[in-house]
Amino acid sequence: MKNIKLLNLKILLLFFLFISSFLSAQCWDSVVSGGEHTIGIKTDGTLWGWGSNTYGQLGNGTFVNSNIPIQISSENDWDLISVGQDFTIALKNDGTLWSWGRNLQGQLGHGNTTNISIPSQVGSDTNWTEIYTGFSQSFAKKSDGTLWSCGNNYNGQLGLGLGVNFVSVFTQIGTATDWGKIYIGTDHVLSIKNNGTIWSWGYNFFGQLGNSTTTSSNVPLQMSNDNDWMDISVCGHSSFAIKQNGTLWSWGMNNVGQLGVGNFNDILIPTQLGNATNWSKIESGGYGNTIAKKVDGTFWSWGLNDYGQLGIGNTINKNIPTIIPNLTNCNYFNFKNNHVVAIKTDGTLLLWGKNTEGQIGDNSIINKYLPTIITCPSLSNEIININHEFFLFPNPTVGKLNITNSQNVIDRIELFDLNGRVIMSKSVNNYECYIDLLDLPSSSYLVKIYTNNDIYNKIVFKQ
Repeated sequence: MKNIKLLNLKILLLFFLFISSFLSAQCWDSVVSGGEHTIGIKTDGTLWGWGSNTYGQLGNGTFVNSNIPIQISSENDWDLISVGQDFTIALKNDGTLWSWGRNLQGQLGHGNTTNISIPSQVGSDTNWTEIYTGFSQSFAKKSDGTLWSCGNNYNGQLGLGLGVNFVSVFTQIGTATDWGKIYIGTDHVLSIKNNGTIWSWGYNFFGQLGNSTTTSSNVPLQMSNDNDWMDISVCGHSSFAIKQNGTLWSWGMNNVGQLGVGNFNDILIPTQLGNATNWSKIESGGYGNTIAKKVDGTFWSWGLNDYGQLGIGNTINKNIPTIIPNLTNCNYFNFKNNHVVAIKTDGTLLLWGKNTEGQIGDNSIINKYLPTIITCPSLSNEIININHEFFLFPNPTVGKLNITNSQNVIDRIELFDLNGRVIMSKSVNNYECYIDLLDLPSSSYLVKIYTNNDIYNKIVFKQ
């Protein structure tokens, strides 16, 4: 008995040491925000998701939301991800294209409108190189420079010149092979070609195509004669671009000040935003929010702020660029809807904004008005809370682990391995339950116990 207690103590100390280092360790390669869900690729090539899962957009074969990162499949060869409203598309290292989630308008590219809850390969081509998503559209580039699209086409936003409401298979846009970055709004699209020109198509009621008209187009049209554009972004019915000289320009819808020019008037042609010449990158999301980075490393935001997505500590809208406090040393940021992702140079993952579906990933559903650190993955600091109301036995175990509590009904049990991966999740709704570790390797594990009052954590050892 003394030896068993000593073994448990050693295991406990080792696990705490692991957790303390784990919480500070960062392992994200890229993370992308979508409608109400978030998808990330870790540096080991594994794929993770969290947030809303109504249509299977988390790709784990269920339709259950998660407010912490959970692994999608066991594969570790994922390369790129893009997230739309309730769906996800991804590329693997071998150039294959995969998609899952909502498919009402054929945006998954499988030739049908059936929702899919696990990653499913699109066709058999192995020469896909880039992917982009809109609200309900998907775009992808091939290694030969051609651009392809599928999904909602009600306003001609697929650029195919077709008078149909949707297309359910990836279809080539024209014959051009010099497409650069693509950015998709609610119903319109911008692209920078390799020669520095901007091309736009889709809905144009607010002048978001930037060609001085309000006439929509179902094929790409060159926006102007300028060929010195460097970066583009789109939110809702508004458009943004940065020139090579570091100036920032905006046009389109401006009902909540999302163009950042200090008023609320729509603009039909690109109009310079202020006099600054040190803008370097821009990202927009939702129906009227934008974040931009300057060459000095500072971040600025403006537009709609109802969920705190501007990251300035409140929910006040801004119609001019406003600095985001204490946000520095970030090389990567992404903004698709109403929550924002940023990764610092040291690998720290930050999220903020809307969190009603757990898309922030911090084990809550509370909106975040300031950048919030998300550990990799988020186990929360409750792992050091060893609560004695719960009894787990036998511990160590060779298989069956009993869990009992006389005070609170157990809602759910989750089991984590030493890499922080959720390897088991079980609904309970009782004062006692068990889990079977028989097929798991000998190791230490973290059991996370959810009740209607709190979340508790226990360390167990499988012999």
